[in-house]
Amino acid sequence: MLFIFKRKGSMCMKITQLGILSHGQFMSALGDTVFDIAISYWILEMTGSTTIMATAASASLVARIIVSFFSGTIVDGVNCKKIVVGSDLIRGFLVLYLFITAYIATANVFEYIVVMVLIGAVDSFFKPAINSSIIDLKEDYTVERANAKVHNAGFLASILGNGIFSLIFGKISIICFFAIESVTYFYSAITEMFLKIPSKNNCKKESYIHRLKSGYQYVIKNSGFKAFVTFCSLLNLFLSMTNILLLPLVKENFSVKVYSVSMMFFTAGTILAMFLTEKGVIKMHDKKTSLITSCLLYTLFMIVMLFLNDKIILCIVFFICGFLQAIRQVIIISALQLNINMKYRGITFSFYSLILNLSKPISYIIGGFMSDCIGVKMVLAIAFSMSIIVVIMFSLLNTTFIDFIRKENSEEMQVTGSV
Repeated sequence: MLFIFKRKGSMCMKITQLGILSHGQFMSALGDTVFDIAISYWILEMTGSTTIMATAASASLVARIIVSFFSGTIVDGVNCKKIVVGSDLIRGFLVLYLFITAYIATANVFEYIVVMVLIGAVDSFFKPAINSSIIDLKEDYTVERANAKVHNAGFLASILGNGIFSLIFGKISIICFFAIESVTYFYSAITEMFLKIPSKNNCKKESYIHRLKSGYQYVIKNSGFKAFVTFCSLLNLFLSMTNILLLPLVKENFSVKVYSVSMMFFTAGTILAMFLTEKGVIKMHDKKTSLITSCLLYTLFMIVMLFLNDKIILCIVFFICGFLQAIRQVIIISALQLNINMKYRGITFSFYSLILNLSKPISYIIGGFMSDCIGVKMVLAIAFSMSIIVVIMFSLLNTTFIDFIRKENSEEMQVTGSV
């Protein structure tokens, strides 16, 4: 499924459906990144309170968690194209509203928090719809290559968004960023209107309550999915501590500048892994071995990082870790897409996001508290060691988990219906 643009005397240019989805994901992610930075800074400027800023961010996360309980069922019952386009349009209008109220100086902090909550809620529909659609639009790509293409677009957008903000910050008013963000969302919605995502006719005759009930029954009774989500949540619980503890660790051993440079190398490793996977250079025929190997090597290199005193070697280790993390992410999303009944893709991705979103703040709280008691390096050493134990236990002892990764979906995957 593709668009073909021809012009007399010129070469034919093909734009695939996956390319359209990637382009839309890039623009949406660009808007998300710039918005997250701009809104946090604007609230801090208005109130001067980091507590209020943190409260607003927490409110957005809580909205994502709460809405995730039922958003997946709606995604499963509606054409994902409507969800994707509608989500970007809604976010575009919400951010445009902030720009107008900020420009005429009538906005207050409460309105900004409400908008952040609404955008968080919309995001709970958008991401499951994207992940559910990739396998339908992959065409000649393998699932792994398709995921790498779409998610790499989002990752590149986040980097570009941070770069744009830092480059022009101070040269234009902060409220101008809201205008830029609304344009990116609207542009994304327009490009996504050209998507041709198959409808799910098997859901149209069922009521929402029936689909919600059957969806959660599917999730609860699917032992393979439960084992897989348990593995991912435990891994996320321990590895998420790096998000808040790596900075103080590297700052203590080197400097904040070294941390910034090392994270650039981490990002470069992630981009390279996604790019090589998209181009088919990295092949993942044995997903179980690829997942376990990437997880073990990642944690082992992180343990090595704890004892490094050389800046160059530190950057190399971060580059390798970024590369391995990207491989892990692609395999996890691909395994879910391949092994879940297409009727329940939305609710399974929502449930998966819900569990991970719950484990992350728990990880931050535990990591922050323990680091005050026994030190950052010791906490990270324990977290990485526990991650290795989790990986080994699941890979050797949990046959349900292993079977879930290895199978290529024995359930009916054929999608029928109109676009």
